[in-house]
Amino acid sequence: MRFSYLVQLANIDTVSYIVSMDDQFLKDENSAKVDYVVPESGPGEEAMRFSAKAQQEKFLAGGASANMEGKIGIQEPPQGTLKPENEILQTAEAGLPSNAEASLNQALEEDRKPGEPKISVNIFYSPHASAKDMEGLKKEFEKCDIYMPERVEWTEGTLDIFKRLSSGKMNPSEVAPDKDPVIQQRESMIDNMIFNSQKPIALIDVPENHQIIKDEENRQSQNKGKKIFHYGNFQDTLDSLKNALKSEYLQEQRETYMLSQLKPQVETVLNEHPELKDKQEIKVLLSLGADHRPLYHSLKKENLQVTRTFSENPFVYPFSLEVVRRNAFGRPVENELVGQALTEILLWKAFRPHLVDLAEQDSQKVTVFTRKLISVFSPDEIKKMYEGASKFEEWPALFLQGLKEKGLKIPKTKQEMDDFLAKPITPQEKAGTDNNG
Repeated sequence: MRFSYLVQLANIDTVSYIVSMDDQFLKDENSAKVDYVVPESGPGEEAMRFSAKAQQEKFLAGGASANMEGKIGIQEPPQGTLKPENEILQTAEAGLPSNAEASLNQALEEDRKPGEPKISVNIFYSPHASAKDMEGLKKEFEKCDIYMPERVEWTEGTLDIFKRLSSGKMNPSEVAPDKDPVIQQRESMIDNMIFNSQKPIALIDVPENHQIIKDEENRQSQNKGKKIFHYGNFQDTLDSLKNALKSEYLQEQRETYMLSQLKPQVETVLNEHPELKDKQEIKVLLSLGADHRPLYHSLKKENLQVTRTFSENPFVYPFSLEVVRRNAFGRPVENELVGQALTEILLWKAFRPHLVDLAEQDSQKVTVFTRKLISVFSPDEIKKMYEGASKFEEWPALFLQGLKEKGLKIPKTKQEMDDFLAKPITPQEKAGTDNNG
């Protein structure tokens, strides 16, 4: 099932939310729609893809287009953010509400009877766009006893499919395919990983028709029609974008809900699979979008046995998600960073499908490339490019001209992308980069 809502960037709901609110961003109603896709591994299935092939080719050839539409996949990245020189910005992190933490601690530790197996949790964090992004999940899956994929708005039918795949009663080829080929490849990989593994599957995410979902839909409805992008007025756009990236309601509510469901779902699995009670330790694997790190810290804070694994190390956040995270943790958000996030959103809208193709569906590679490319511009240059456009369709040409003046361009081949990524960033190019962590 698909669910459109505020992009939580890591999963990227923030961008989808912003896109839906901008009456100038996309002229075609269908192209402005952003789906929250939830595959086997998690919430971050939020993959926004603007298929703008024809328009991209015109821009790359130096021309312009009147309408950018399609889909774009936005991924969720884990800890740290790329600075020039491949350094990582450390971000303070917060746990979930103390009452939820205490409840889980009591459930998993204090209520554990002598002789019962100890429960350990490993969280696999990754983007949720392509099969390549989640390749490392297979290794973690082999080691677990219970698998809990992230799957917002799940139904009993969803869980039944997972269980039938695991038991071998259903073949992956019998699962209804997704119309998006990238999503289909990812889901097929997960289905084949689960197939005939005989491992119990449980879901702790927010189910369909839950009040949390209804509240988010109401919030979206109230924000519908509000304008985010004010072309020609840079500061107004920065202010409205910064405000739009503050909303973490759904993210926080989902994590608290997942925390409350962990113990009951483990108990349900043990009742259905009593043979697991003979083990000294039961290893639970959660696969989540990288922005769900508070869940890890909440478990860790209560001295529970919990580990985490990232699909990439280091894992790099987009500028946009960096803004979301700073807001969530009460850290300052400078206009310089918001300007970079704004440029990132526009750049993805114009060229992301092309960049994803060059990166061979590697979301982290696209994020690193995007951050490095944007970092060559100073705050004043970013402002000048934005204020030079009266609507989105005019911005890509201004961005390409700005690159040309620096002897750069959007790569046309994989080798050109790799060559750019291999170059160090000069002190001048660092002028537009936020280094405050």
